[in-house]
Amino acid sequence: MSVVFIVQNILYIAIVVYGPALALETVTGLDRWTAVWVSGAVCIFYTSIGGLKAVVWTDTLQILLMFAGFLSIIVDGALNFGGFSEIIKRADEGGRLIWNDFRGDVTRRHSFWSIVFGGTFGVWGAFFCVTQSYTQRMMACRSRRDMRIAVYGGYIGIVIILIFAMLTGFVAYASYQCCDPINAGWISSRDQLIPYLAVDRFKNTPGAASLFVIGAYGGTLSTVSSGINSMATVFISDFIKPNENSIKFFNPTEKNYTILVKVASVIFGVICIALTYMVESLGDGILQAALSINGMLGGPTLAIFFMGALMPPVNKWGAHIGWFVGASLAVWTYIGSQIYPPSGEQTRVLPRSTFSCNASQIEIIDIPIEDENDPPIAKMYALSYMYLGTFAFIGCLVVGILVSLVTPREKKLKPEVIRNVFSFAPPRFQSFITCGVHPESYEDDPDNDFKRESKVNPVFNENDSETASEL
Repeated sequence: MSVVFIVQNILYIAIVVYGPALALETVTGLDRWTAVWVSGAVCIFYTSIGGLKAVVWTDTLQILLMFAGFLSIIVDGALNFGGFSEIIKRADEGGRLIWNDFRGDVTRRHSFWSIVFGGTFGVWGAFFCVTQSYTQRMMACRSRRDMRIAVYGGYIGIVIILIFAMLTGFVAYASYQCCDPINAGWISSRDQLIPYLAVDRFKNTPGAASLFVIGAYGGTLSTVSSGINSMATVFISDFIKPNENSIKFFNPTEKNYTILVKVASVIFGVICIALTYMVESLGDGILQAALSINGMLGGPTLAIFFMGALMPPVNKWGAHIGWFVGASLAVWTYIGSQIYPPSGEQTRVLPRSTFSCNASQIEIIDIPIEDENDPPIAKMYALSYMYLGTFAFIGCLVVGILVSLVTPREKKLKPEVIRNVFSFAPPRFQSFITCGVHPESYEDDPDNDFKRESKVNPVFNENDSETASEL
């Protein structure tokens, strides 16, 4: 899992760095690759020097800058159109405002089900539940109460960011409803649309467009610094410390580990920036690519933790083979979607017009045409990218259970890996799900050092009266 986490972060960060570089190029004309290396160098510097503390404090400032960037466009749009009611009206007339799409078609890019199930079992579920970067922040809290405040505050922050992103999209559509900058040839990628909107709207207000760029860079630096710090921590904790005695010419002192973490941060940062060059080949849809990678690798990882917490019969063979099969299915589907792009009928691309542009008076509808020579399996590749994580999750879960049923199970499980969450079920089912070990059978065992009544998390201070009283 440590190798998977590092690979996932490297690929994700490489994509994340590229987006704001496009924004800076659109606003200032600065070469995008210069912007990539400059922003990466700044991020590597303060992450390697300050560690987790620097990452947390800069994240706090950067989230405020992100809100400021969003609000600059949202407020300007509301003032320009005489209130947000007109913006919402235009979005509704253009078919961009859909609240009741409950169809179960898995090829629909965004629907109620793709957001709920795709987000839960693919992107957000894996991020909030099993990623080291998020867990590291929770474990850095002083008490369980502080951890809960941080977690719930993070949920609220994500919701606010998504709402702001939605409103910003509404402003962009209202501004270019009859003159799409992409079809007009003014920009080359849809990832440049919002930066172009900022330049267009604030061209007569010096410094205002830069506020949006600062907000975009705030989000990037936050993600990059978190990922680099997490990868360095995982590398030291999972690969160096367990083998410190067998590493020649290495003295495992606290000072040397501190230096090693800083060196690892620099190395991982440089690798991430170097891989950014391959992102350009992805074309449009940087956000879609980032979410796809998180889903493809995060979905089966979430399934591993799910099986570990609720399904003790699943053994190491089931977990390993299940993860490999689940991730392979998702990667295969993603690669297939790049080779055989879904047709406009499958993705339901909405029309974009250049009717009122000075460059053209012809309405253009940008809908991919389905190639009649595509093989029948190409229809499977039309699966919404939001479902890639869910697809991998289900594949890992099913294969993991089946493999565990046909391979030798653990004869004697350690008591600490058993959680009797199925106490409501019949005894036979409980016996099967816990491999014949009931919590009641070992709680009174004098040879068992695990005491269930000791429920205080050892990570926190045992003298934390609030934590102890809650449990």
